[in-house]
Amino acid sequence: MGNRNKRTLYVYDCKISIHEEKYRKSKRFSELGHEYTKQNEAKTGQNGLDDKELENFRTHEYFLNIISTFNEPTTKKEHMKQLLLKLLVYQPPLRTSFYTSCLIAKDLKDNNGEDNYVYISRRGKGSANYIVNNDKVSNAKAYSMDKTLKKISLSQLATDSLIESVKKYPRKYLFETKSEEISQKTLLNWLRDITNTPKINIDMMRSSYVTWFHGENKEYASRSSLARKMRHSQSTASMNYNKILEGDITSTNIDCVETKQKLVISDLRVKELEEMISGYSKDKTDMKLFSKRRSDALYNLNVKKRIPRADTLKKYGIVQDKDKFIIQESPAIRAEPNSLEIK
Repeated sequence: MGNRNKRTLYVYDCKISIHEEKYRKSKRFSELGHEYTKQNEAKTGQNGLDDKELENFRTHEYFLNIISTFNEPTTKKEHMKQLLLKLLVYQPPLRTSFYTSCLIAKDLKDNNGEDNYVYISRRGKGSANYIVNNDKVSNAKAYSMDKTLKKISLSQLATDSLIESVKKYPRKYLFETKSEEISQKTLLNWLRDITNTPKINIDMMRSSYVTWFHGENKEYASRSSLARKMRHSQSTASMNYNKILEGDITSTNIDCVETKQKLVISDLRVKELEEMISGYSKDKTDMKLFSKRRSDALYNLNVKKRIPRADTLKKYGIVQDKDKFIIQESPAIRAEPNSLEIK
């Protein structure tokens, strides 16, 4: 049992003892609860991981690696899971309540000043903004007086993911099941399933993002800007969310990434073989899919530095030129996908 849970238990026992007029016991429970409170505060000040985080904390790079293995989802539920992870990784994460209540605004006039929204504009290359009217800090002085803090611009990667999502599945809520807003339990189940991490939560996603961002950005101004987007203070981010990771945590995350990648790559391989058996149709849709997979293969080889498979190189007509993999222009690569052999 972690220190935080022990503290809660001792506080509860203290209240029960007072109720039963067992004051000597209540004093002892109060002292024990206070001791664990001090231990928690000391650990927080050291930016260490608590017991639950030690088991379930994952680095920002871990999530990016999972996203890099995504294949086109075949169901709306799987699509929602992938979108959830992308919005928690490509964009500074907000609190759980935002994602379970967020509506999709077709026009800025839809904003009633009470509900939470995401507004997407398809002008130019597209843009998107979160509009936070109701969360934990909405009534705090800083956020209630400065209305500009309600509007949070999204990164281009997050925007592109949203535009694609809403186009494929027009809907009322950002995340929904059967056209109704999603529950916190379902949201967490989706997150835990897509990350293969049994007890991860949104707070850990926020912590993971802050830890990564602070490692990449040392400037006060950059960290202050991030804190505004995450709707907390920079001191809160530095004390509660930024974590100093030990070597074991990094190793564990790498191991988890490799395991996840092997499983996903294996699944993709099976699907590829099934598609080859059934035969590719010679239309533009299949050619587009073939081109996308070829681009993904190049990305994994050149950027992710994965070990190439001989059959993958042959299938997509990829050759190594010095320290880089390129597409070899040949009759084989210009042929239709179903003419390529996979052994």
